[in-house]
Amino acid sequence: MESPNLLTTCAAAFLAVFALLALLAVVMRLILVVFPARPAALPATDAAVYAAIASAVHTLYPGASVTKLEEIR
Repeated sequence: MESPNLLTTCAAAFLAVFALLALLAVVMRLILVVFPARPAALPATDAAVYAAIASAVHTLYPGASVTKLEEIR
C-alpha cells in the first residue's frame, strides 16, 4: 500500500482549514444577525483613547495639552 505524498497531504490540510474558517465565518454572521449591535450601546469615545492621545501629545510636545478632540467620519 502506497502512502499519500506530501502534496496531497498539504492540499487536504489546506482544504480542511479553509472549510473550518468558512464555517466559523458563517457562525459569526449568524450571531451578528441574531444579536445586532445597537449604536446607542456603543460608547462614542473612551477614556483610554483620550489618555493615549494626551500621552502621545505630551511625549511629542512637552508642556502641550489636548483641549478638544473631534471624530472625522
